[in-house]
Amino acid sequence: MHGRVLERAQRFAFSLAMAAAMGITAYLFWKKHTQIHMPSHLSTSDPGKKERKSGKPKQSAERERQRQRQRQHKKRQRKRKKFRQEFIKDGTIRSLLGGEEEEGVELGGVAKQDGSLRTLPKGHRNFDMKLAKQALGKISWQKCPKSADPGGEYKEKTSRWISDTMGGLPPARAARKRCQIECIAAVLHKVLQHLNNSNNAKQKYTIVDFGAGSGNVGLALAWLFPHHDFVLVDNRERAVDLAWKRAQNAKLPNVSCVSCDIREYSDDFDIGMAIHACGAATDFAQIQCLRSRTPYILCPCCIGKLRKLAHPLPLDDTKKKKRPTHPPPVSLSAEFVLSHPRSLWMRGKISRERYARLARLADFHGFEGGSMEKAGDKGRGEEQMMREYIRYRRVCKSVLECDRNQAAIEAKGYVVFHGRLEPHTCSTKIDILVGMPPESH
Repeated sequence: MHGRVLERAQRFAFSLAMAAAMGITAYLFWKKHTQIHMPSHLSTSDPGKKERKSGKPKQSAERERQRQRQRQHKKRQRKRKKFRQEFIKDGTIRSLLGGEEEEGVELGGVAKQDGSLRTLPKGHRNFDMKLAKQALGKISWQKCPKSADPGGEYKEKTSRWISDTMGGLPPARAARKRCQIECIAAVLHKVLQHLNNSNNAKQKYTIVDFGAGSGNVGLALAWLFPHHDFVLVDNRERAVDLAWKRAQNAKLPNVSCVSCDIREYSDDFDIGMAIHACGAATDFAQIQCLRSRTPYILCPCCIGKLRKLAHPLPLDDTKKKKRPTHPPPVSLSAEFVLSHPRSLWMRGKISRERYARLARLADFHGFEGGSMEKAGDKGRGEEQMMREYIRYRRVCKSVLECDRNQAAIEAKGYVVFHGRLEPHTCSTKIDILVGMPPESH
């Protein structure tokens, strides 16, 4: 008896499931192929809403993208306003450059409109960039081998690594990189003139490009200065292999490549360079030059990373209680153990926490909001705000670069110079530091 009851229950459940499936199928078919026409006075929705949604979906998507851009724009405005208020309240810049620390002071007496410093610390000199301005546009890049030219042959749908034989930066970036190379070549030419006029003059100098990457700068300089040897140093094997292939394809016999950490480089050289070496890599390159008592040409990059070496905890992750990633404890000289500020001059002026604050304020990259040229495309109010925003950041960065030059003065008595890439729109990192040992100046 129980078996019959169970069998009937199973049949009933199966029939019920089949009926439900057929009902759902019929409802979906009816909903797909049937339209209900309601009178306009009974409809609670906009009669043209459905028609606009189905007829012009692109306009709706465009409106949403426009709202998203407006929200991002307002967010950037709030960020710039907060940054400006923080900067004006902080009198660190004025105290470093010889003025008394006052709350609410502007930068008129400290910096120019382009963000360059009006006065430098004692012992620092302005590098004369007239030669660099005259050199702009004078290099015939059509004669440069395509492998050594940062423009080369650009292919839009390629990986982030350029091809094995040709340079391939996008046109806008390649134009900026060429301006940087022309300016750095003028600075290098002037440094070589100083060395030729000294007692240790040579016919051929060895120039090391620390953090050379794939050779966008070093290969072009090797083509411009064929009578001198260039060594490209980078810790990424793939980048070094690519730079070597490009050098071979460009037929540059004065180029050699080394894959190692900057701190582990031990060969002799006459001039050291570090063009846009990130964070502490610029400091390591400078220390190598100080140890060898050779001139250096530095164009620092990513200065915001230095705040991890100046503050016991990252400013943005204090709640997570994670220690910053310091350089690995390799068996090298104690000179490579960094602690910012590096110079006794700046350590006596500001605390490590204030240095970390300035490093955070000084770090900006990319050309979204980082170019004075782009600032002119905005409205008057936003243009003025953006120009002040860029100016404040550049002032912070220039002041922190003085710490590196001052460290060279205190360590080896170097004669130091501070300059800027021309034109200022070629990069957001435009500070150039030049140091000459006292015996060669």
